[in-house]
Amino acid sequence: MNQALAPKLHSKTSRYQPDLDEMLSQCELNYLLMQRLSPEFMQQVVQSSDSEEANSHEEWKFEEAHCSIAMKITERAKYTTTLLMWVKSPTNAVSGQIELIVRMYHDAKMLEVMEGTGPGALKAIYELNDAQQRPADEKRQLNRFIGECLKACL
Repeated sequence: MNQALAPKLHSKTSRYQPDLDEMLSQCELNYLLMQRLSPEFMQQVVQSSDSEEANSHEEWKFEEAHCSIAMKITERAKYTTTLLMWVKSPTNAVSGQIELIVRMYHDAKMLEVMEGTGPGALKAIYELNDAQQRPADEKRQLNRFIGECLKACL
């Protein structure tokens, strides 16, 4: 049997191996959904990414029956924009308000969750004992969650 076609067996003690193709696809989908949700916002963000002005006082909101998203630009660079994003649901779909730091890569056309704030939110780096208490695929789940929220606002 060809070893390349054989399924990889994982033991319960093996480390989590992220599926990079899936993660990149989700980040690309998130960027596309953001473009469809608000072409005006995306045009302004991409055009102003070359300028030094951050216009951090500007806030954008997208609201639908099941989900509301608010965003504020915190940092701009030539090829990236960092946003502070608040996701809230008037229903019980999301408990409370989730606050995330999201980075948009304009050259690669990707939108990725970088880290979260507040209790129980995603951090960029975990201490060893803290990482064992969290799901290994938490970042994948949050990137997928942002995609679902953007779809709900469409």
